[in-house]
Amino acid sequence: MGGKKQAKYKGNKAMIFMRNILCIVFSIVILLGCNKNEERTAIENLLIGEWKLVSFVNELDGTSINEEDFDFIINFSRSIIINFKEDYSIDGNTTTNDLFGTYTLNNSETVLIFLTFGSNTEVGESDWGWLFLEKLQLNYNSQTQHIESDFEVSGDVLKLYYSNVEFMRFLRL
Repeated sequence: MGGKKQAKYKGNKAMIFMRNILCIVFSIVILLGCNKNEERTAIENLLIGEWKLVSFVNELDGTSINEEDFDFIINFSRSIIINFKEDYSIDGNTTTNDLFGTYTLNNSETVLIFLTFGSNTEVGESDWGWLFLEKLQLNYNSQTQHIESDFEVSGDVLKLYYSNVEFMRFLRL
């Protein structure tokens, strides 16, 4: 009879242990499921939305390359659009391809970090589209394997830097 009580006690002990483990697992899942920032910052709120690339600007010499400078307008009907969403995802398009990815901001909210970024294909991309993709890749960090670009948002203008003095200028749609 003593053996049955011991087995029953060991069974209860195992059940209690399993219940505790399940509580811990569920707690971790709930914590990880929460958004990193329940309340968005002012910078994040400014960034959210659709942005159209209109030019590449060199602040040092004052020159710019504008969307109108390319003949793709005749051949393609789409502009380059990036949509920063509240869930930290990105969608949009180049002149011929769709864009997708995820993003975050660094702690000081001065660097936009593309955690993932891609397009469905690069076949048939216009010169304007290639210029956008090439400039974006200049800020690829091989250590983090992310694109990390300084940025500024002022009103309806987004500046996405690809060097200390050069940036892509986007207008809010």
